[in-house]
Formats: sequence, C-alpha cells, structure tokens
Amino acid sequence: MTYLLPIVIATPFVVFCLLGTLWLSGVALSEKAIVAITHAGLFVSTICLLRLLPSFFTGGTRFHSADWFRVGEYHFSIELELSKLATFPSLLAVLLLGLITHFSSRYIHRDRGFLRFFLMLNLFASGILTVFIGGALDVMLVGWELVGISSVFLIAFFQEREQPVAGALRAFITYRTCDIGLLVAIVLLHRFTGNASLDDISNLTSQQATLVACLLVLASLGKSAQFPFSGWLPRAMEGPTPSSAAFYGALSIHAGAFLLLKARHLLEMSPATCWAIVIIGAVTTLQATLSSRAVADAKSALALGAQAQVGLIFIEIGLGWDKLALWHLCAHSVLRTLEFLRAPSTLHAYHSMHAAAGGHIPATGQFYDRFIPESLRLKLYRVALDHGWVDTVLVRFILGPLVAVVNIILMAEQRMAPIQEKGLQDD
Repeated sequence: MTYLLPIVIATPFVVFCLLGTLWLSGVALSEKAIVAITHAGLFVSTICLLRLLPSFFTGGTRFHSADWFRVGEYHFSIELELSKLATFPSLLAVLLLGLITHFSSRYIHRDRGFLRFFLMLNLFASGILTVFIGGALDVMLVGWELVGISSVFLIAFFQEREQPVAGALRAFITYRTCDIGLLVAIVLLHRFTGNASLDDISNLTSQQATLVACLLVLASLGKSAQFPFSGWLPRAMEGPTPSSAAFYGALSIHAGAFLLLKARHLLEMSPATCWAIVIIGAVTTLQATLSSRAVADAKSALALGAQAQVGLIFIEIGLGWDKLALWHLCAHSVLRTLEFLRAPSTLHAYHSMHAAAGGHIPATGQFYDRFIPESLRLKLYRVALDHGWVDTVLVRFILGPLVAVVNIILMAEQRMAPIQEKGLQDD
C-alpha cells in the first residue's frame, strides 16, 4: 500500500516526460490523444488516492525510501506521507485538475500552444501533489519549485504579447525572493535537528522555532500572494482561464496556507509569529477587498477575491483554527474553480441580460458604501486603483536601491577589467 504514494506523484510527471519526449522526437499527437493521456495519468493518481483513503481513519500512510546520497551527517531520502491533513487536498487536486483538463480541451482547441499547455499542467499536477504529500520540507521543496516554474510558464503562455511576459517575470521574481525562506528553513532544520521533518522538532528552542517559522511564513507569503507580495497576482491573469482556475483559484494560491498548516507545531512554539500571520492576513483581506471593487475585468476581480479569502485562511491559521482553515481551503478551491471556469459564460449572460433590460441594470454591492462619507470613498478608491501602493513601495524602496547597488558593482567590474587584463599580460 505504501508504494501507491510515489505512484500518485510520479504518474503526472511520467505523462509530462512522455509528452515532452514525443514532442522533441517530432511525433505530432492529436489534441484528443494529448487530452486522453493526461486524463489517464490523473485517473491513475485518483485511483491510488481512493485506494489509500481508508488510511485516513487509521493515522495515514507513510513511504520512506533508502538514502539516495549521504554527505557527512546529511542524508537525503524520499519521505512521503498521506496524513489526515493532506488526504482531502490531494484528492481534491486530482479531481479539479481532471475537470480543468476537460474544460481546457475545448478552451485551448486549435491553439498552437495546446501541447505546451498540457505539458505545464501535468508538471504542475506532479508538483502540487508533491507539496501535499511530501513528508519532509526538502521533498516538499521539489514540488514547490515545480509549481512555481509551471506557473510562470503558463502566465507567459501568450508569449507573443508583452504584458503576459512582464507578468510572468514579476511572478518569477516574487517566487525567487520568497523561496529563499523555504531554502534557509530547510538548512536550519538540518542543522538544528539533523533532518527536515516538521514532526521532529522537540529539540528546538523557542528562538530557533521562531526563526524557522518566520522563514516558512516568508515562503508562504510569496506563493499565496499575501501582503506585501500581493502585486503579482492581478498580473498573472494574463494566462489562459483554465490555468488561472488551477493556480490562482484552486490550488497554487493555497500552497502557502497548506505549508503553514503543516508547520502547526512550529507555530505553537512561536506565538509572535502566529500574531504576525493574523495581521498579514487581515491587511491582505482589506487590501484585496478594496482593490477588487476598483478593477475593470472579471478575472482580476476573481483573483483578488481569492486573495482576500486566502487572507482569511491565514487569519484562521494564526488563531489556531486549523480544522476550519482546512475546510475553508477545500471549499474555497471548489467555489473559485467554478467561478473562474464560468467567467466567460457569466460575462455573456450579463451582456444578454443588460441588453434585455434595455441597458438599465441596478448597481449592486453598495450596501457598505452608504456608511462611508464620500470624501473617504474617493480616498479609498485611489488606494484601490494602485492596489494599496504595494508595488510602488517595493520598487522605490527595495528594488530600486538593489538595482542601484548592482549597477555600481557592474561599473566597478568594468573599470577593473582593463587593469586585470594588463596585470595578466605583465605576468
């Protein structure tokens, strides 16, 4: 039974390798064949998860491979665990990805990037399942990076246009910056405890637990688009609607919250970190709610709505309401996937209703506006238009000085290059 766990993760990756190999070999598969192979891989993963579902009532299933390599005291082995926390998110992931695959077969029909889309979708499936089922942080890191790289490529899916590429670069920079937290946390855990498991932290002091917890929070903020790293999410809507549903409605945006749920024992040892999570979630919820009322396109409004809900999930995690946060995560994934996939039909229905009503549809969502003075509403509207000036602050006070330092170093290297070449010639 334990060997079903690596099959769950490996099957979508095998499909990714198969489609990629056939493409590199010049074999032209039909769209129906690509979709059928993808469905087959997800079906195998679903059957394996259903077969393992009874273990939910007996404490879960664990898989531990032999050491792949050992350097001094460090050793790396594949540790997988289908715990009570991971069972329903994993099963929900394969079911939603199967639905999105079926939807995409028509949405991406005859697009020249059809095969490329399904390559990244299978890579993402393997990555997100690794995040959910990984038994240690160094295994989860593999899936974490697969989710990030597939996300970036799908944001830039329409690569002939400038805005999708710019949005993908913004997401890539945010991921790279925040993933440093996960990498450093893994190194510190190996140094403090000898492994990267979040279950064996009894030897950590409160200061060590706080440091590792803060690093994991940093990693989760980038992946879940929480304040102050929330500016990339509206730009990610340049990708296809099915990938937006999978990444920013259902699965990828919840990866950071899942990481914090998995690190519950660390958070219990660091109350200050828990309160920081609550504050960050509250600020993100307020910012996303304001911004969603000022955007002009449906997908950005849905993305900001998802961001606000994940902010609420962060608040629940910080307050210790783990079961509520898990059920909120699963329910929100289903609801937001439905909203993203129905967005084109919803817009069509709205325009039809608008025409049938003679262009006179009463405005909605103005209940709270009645209690806010008009002068304050205008100020909040200016804040919402620029998403709380988060990007402006990051560019002006963080990225700007960093780029200036890099340019100074580059100029110094260019000036030193002739001197170094002359010294080599003299030698």
